[in-house]
Amino acid sequence: MDFSEIFFSELNDKVSESMNIIEELKKSKDKKYIKDLYRIFHTLKGSASLVNLENFRDFSHKVEQYFKESLESEKLPDESFLDNLIAVISNFSKKNTDLTETEVKDFLEILEGKKNASENIVITEKEIFKISEISKYISKVLEIENSILRNDLKSALNEIRNLKKSLLNTLDEIVFVKLENILKNLKKLVSREANRYGKKVELLLEIENVKIEKEDSKDIIDILVHLVRNSIAHGIENPDERKSLGKDEVGKIWIRSYVDQGNIFIEVEDDGKGLDIEQIEKKVKEKNLNVTPLEAIFLPGFSSKDKADELSGRGIGLDMVKNFATLRGGDVKVETQKGKGTKFIVFFKTKSFITKVLVVEDSERIFAIETSHILKIINYNEKEMQIDNKIASEGKLYEIYYKSKKPKFVIITKNEKAIVVSNIIGTFDGQLVVQQTRELKGFIKNIFSSPTPLLDTDALKKKEASKNEEKKKILLIDDSIVTRNVVSKFLENRGYQVVTAKDGYDGIEKFKKQEFDLVISDVEMPGIDGFETTKKIKEINDNVPVIIFSTLSQENFDKAIESGADSFISKDEPPENLLRLIEKFSK
Repeated sequence: MDFSEIFFSELNDKVSESMNIIEELKKSKDKKYIKDLYRIFHTLKGSASLVNLENFRDFSHKVEQYFKESLESEKLPDESFLDNLIAVISNFSKKNTDLTETEVKDFLEILEGKKNASENIVITEKEIFKISEISKYISKVLEIENSILRNDLKSALNEIRNLKKSLLNTLDEIVFVKLENILKNLKKLVSREANRYGKKVELLLEIENVKIEKEDSKDIIDILVHLVRNSIAHGIENPDERKSLGKDEVGKIWIRSYVDQGNIFIEVEDDGKGLDIEQIEKKVKEKNLNVTPLEAIFLPGFSSKDKADELSGRGIGLDMVKNFATLRGGDVKVETQKGKGTKFIVFFKTKSFITKVLVVEDSERIFAIETSHILKIINYNEKEMQIDNKIASEGKLYEIYYKSKKPKFVIITKNEKAIVVSNIIGTFDGQLVVQQTRELKGFIKNIFSSPTPLLDTDALKKKEASKNEEKKKILLIDDSIVTRNVVSKFLENRGYQVVTAKDGYDGIEKFKKQEFDLVISDVEMPGIDGFETTKKIKEINDNVPVIIFSTLSQENFDKAIESGADSFISKDEPPENLLRLIEKFSK
């Protein structure tokens, strides 16, 4: 069952429960029912967030806030609000997809008394425009649906792939621009700057079919203009000096660009005099900096010149270049040789809507490897191919960096690492969420119901699974069936053993009877809340870490610490962040 199906099942239960509570509240005027309603919408908010139903999350948050304010002011909710709430949530039983933005807006206006519950929802001109914009895809979706109804799955798969290709092409046009298109006027700038300094310079472009994000184009132009100007002003010698050195009087600047293993590389190289390393070292010592000369040039405000000229020394502005690259998961490298020239290499991660991965299995653990990082896949035969901790294949030895308990296949990566797994599930397209943690690059979404860990083959360290290795055992306490299903499945795929409890009392009883390495607890639950649950767990065994996992506001986080919790994380954050926190306590 898909997790969204579980959400809508829970939603119907919660709607029915809340309607009964509202009727009891209207009859008895007992304020205890306000807390029950607050808890229900708090739970729905967290559940909707976990299954990426953002509009249900936002609506539930608004209703939750209303009941929270009623609790704090100790005032009974307005009866008209309660009647309108019943009218609104009665529509939820018909939903099997997220609320639209229009529905959220209209429902909130009904709750606020600005609109009658019986009024029709009007589609705005903007939404009509959006519908017409995607109308060309509707026919393709209908073709797919009808192919499935005819049980013609082969045609349906082909149609889905064509639709995916068409959508990716549309996104590509919206998001990206060819680098060569934004560099058309750079040769004019080089000619103008060269004349300004009395030099002769030729710009040579060696750009592959590289595309960059449109929103990055201005920054990249600024970077290239800066590096080219520096080359002209400080790198390229004047014609007479070049002649005396046996060089062509026309200096050359190359701009190269290419893509390699998910990174865009942009090189700016000149055949000038090179960086004056001795002068830079002198300035480093004068300023008492604890860095190398090639690190110093990237420091804000650093200059190797005694007197600033118009460009204030070759290093000025390079901090901007470095910041741009590092913020995008890359860096800047410098290669320089006296009398020969200097090369700046700027590289950063490409943006991709689709990542192709090989999904593999190790016992009960599932993880992925980018297909672009794989050299070959071979069947495992210990007698014929394993030598010490290495795999022999076609006359080469590859060190084993990961080995399953039941080895069947060997994946050799392009950086010559061997990963031995028990099963290959298949090759899939997914979406990468970058989230560096230990030996993971991030997580691949949209393949299974929960994100699949993606190995970082560059960061992988040698490891062989021990036969006696035991899984870490986690107790997950939450009254939401959605949360229990989503989080437990996600953690089990990462190699953890998860026991779930439906509320605080259930969690405490299970904690008494079993040994756990870590506890994750919600806050708003029937019976006793997560704070009180944490206190009782800590009284039983204070050495077991407890993580509060809730959609609480910042002001309530202090209560989590006071209760003895070791950390907290919001349900609004992706489950990958929860994993990172768990691994911190598992070291």
